[in-house]
Amino acid sequence: MVKIGYIVGSAAESSINKKLAKVLVDQAPERVELNYIDIHELPLYHRDMDEDFPPDLAHAT
Repeated sequence: MVKIGYIVGSAAESSINKKLAKVLVDQAPERVELNYIDIHELPLYHRDMDEDFPPDLAHAT
């Protein structure tokens, strides 16, 4: 048995990527177990709101 975790980058129920992932799960061979990794509860990261971000690096990007 091969176990594979997958992430869908959108929490929207109507996400095309979520629908595509469901098709891939449905079409996976029997020897493959695909497990959804839910990122819904993870906080979003926004570098501009990171008070500790080094100023020199902020201007480099």
